[in-house]
Amino acid sequence: MAARVTSPFVDGRGYVRLDNGEQWTAEIPDTVAVPEPGSRVVVTAVRGATVEVAPAAVTPERSTD
Repeated sequence: MAARVTSPFVDGRGYVRLDNGEQWTAEIPDTVAVPEPGSRVVVTAVRGATVEVAPAAVTPERSTD
């Protein structure tokens, strides 16, 4: 599921709002670049009341020309 970062990650932990509207505590692996608030991420695992996330793949915008 996709989500948006709602607060800065500190020591690998932060908060995200899932696309279904739920707010979750999130963790990001040490090997992944820390996303900024407002960034899109995807959930890679659920561990109790915490989700693990990774940056979402960037899709180029389509030209309307």
